[in-house]
Amino acid sequence: MCHYPLFPSHVERQDYLKLLRTYVSRKAAGKASAVLEGVGLDAPTIEACFSAHPRSEENAVQGGLTRWCGGQGTKPPTWEVLLAAMDYAQIEQHHIECLRKVLA
Repeated sequence: MCHYPLFPSHVERQDYLKLLRTYVSRKAAGKASAVLEGVGLDAPTIEACFSAHPRSEENAVQGGLTRWCGGQGTKPPTWEVLLAAMDYAQIEQHHIECLRKVLA
């Protein structure tokens, strides 16, 4: 499992926002709240993400993940936590494995 930090070491993965959108936000349809729960965001923060993007689940997830990378939430912003959140949300395993390969 990857232990690369998302934050504060963006130097290692300057493309982290692109990776979040490509491998998580776009794959979270119908599972968005579970992904954000999985990274440790609380209910009011998750609700705020959906209120800010009422017509785009993808953008709501991206907004929530960006908040998490900025230090919000109860879990540290690491790739390991993100991969576990994807698993918790029951995102298809092949999407999780694709992200793992990119991070390797």
